[in-house]
Amino acid sequence: MLAADCADGGIVTTGAARGFSCGHVFFPEPTLYLAVNYQLRPSEPDWANVLCEGSGDSQAIRAFLSPFDAMLEAAYASSPGKPYHVVPAHQYVPSGFLADHNGRLALDIQFGWPAHDGALICRRNGSLAACCKHQEQHVPPERAHHIAVKVDADTLTAIERVHENAGLFAYKEAFSRVIGWAEEHRHRAIATAIQKIPGTVPSGSECNQIALYDPEFEQWHFVPSTLLDDLWAESNDIA
Repeated sequence: MLAADCADGGIVTTGAARGFSCGHVFFPEPTLYLAVNYQLRPSEPDWANVLCEGSGDSQAIRAFLSPFDAMLEAAYASSPGKPYHVVPAHQYVPSGFLADHNGRLALDIQFGWPAHDGALICRRNGSLAACCKHQEQHVPPERAHHIAVKVDADTLTAIERVHENAGLFAYKEAFSRVIGWAEEHRHRAIATAIQKIPGTVPSGSECNQIALYDPEFEQWHFVPSTLLDDLWAESNDIA
């Protein structure tokens, strides 16, 4: 499944990084990050398309608990003249997405990168595939001004389990530190992560591992995908 732009994503608010401005309507718990491409409009200077999976009625917004994973995905999704930027989800107003999908708010929340025997699985377009957990909810028009989203407990358990199995026990603190990095530091870290990919295999390869990248120690980790067998047998998605 290839990542695709939502035709009408929504507005990215320009409020302060801390606290919520009057323009914020999207409140995920815990914090999620999105990759957006700004498409300025005369009447809406903050309009942006958000990176999605799927197409048509099956579209879902790509969402990340790890800001670094969001940055890495944004780097792969970017093209000349069409850069993607990472923003906290609370700065995104999903009005266009809701309008296009009859009030359906769908998220594919990433918990790792699929791998086969120490090699990352690629999509058909050459970018990295993703391990995601899908969740969605209906947002009626009267609630569109305050959209509360609680990440499913199984998703949080999966993220915790794969990180701790990889020895990354302080992953939440690491997520917070990445947010504070200067732009030059972020760009260098993304380039290093790509250079250190130990190998890739094509789309359709069997996923027997989940890969994680530690941007502070600049190291890829691989854990067996069977770690999550008791959480869900068929509901985890590889995109």
